[in-house]
Amino acid sequence: PGRALLGPIIERVATQLQQVAIEIVFGSTRALADQLQSRDLDIAICHPIESTADNLTCDLQLETDNVIVAHPEHAIFRDKPTGIGEILRNHPIAVPFLEQRYVDMTRQFYDVDIAQLPGRVMCSDFESLVRLVMAGPRYFTAGPVFAFAPEIKTGRLRLFDIHVPFNHQVALHTNTDAFPIPAIGRVLCIIREVFEAVLVRPAGS
Repeated sequence: PGRALLGPIIERVATQLQQVAIEIVFGSTRALADQLQSRDLDIAICHPIESTADNLTCDLQLETDNVIVAHPEHAIFRDKPTGIGEILRNHPIAVPFLEQRYVDMTRQFYDVDIAQLPGRVMCSDFESLVRLVMAGPRYFTAGPVFAFAPEIKTGRLRLFDIHVPFNHQVALHTNTDAFPIPAIGRVLCIIREVFEAVLVRPAGS
């Protein structure tokens, strides 16, 4: 969720905690979990980490539907495929490096190995990925709607009307060994404030 959250978090920390320096790391959920465990990180915002470690906490902040988006002139809007498997087989996808659960689900439900699809692009830089999809009608991508909100609003990306049965979850993780460092607690409060202010939650969540 960094695309929606990072700017507001940094802005608030810079304003409210002017003596605090922040180092930001991007990586897979597994890598972030390892870094939390080793205390290389104190806070992680990512898909819920499955861990038996006593010193790691997991606080689910958001669960929302994923969506499919593409350039407004993409063939997906003309061909109107009826299922996710058909979309994956017939149209190149551009995605971040995927959590294993997504790879497993596409194999199980659609008999598609998303990591081995011909023509697909995987990119660790989400901003570059979005620019690639906006650049022309070749690739589509998927993710939580808030990640594409500015481009959808201005018509640079278009939502494809199909249900994606994979929920997007975002959790706030901490290493309890980091406390009672006051600055970490204050940064956590700012992160929660930004979740409330920036991300629209489904009713009842």
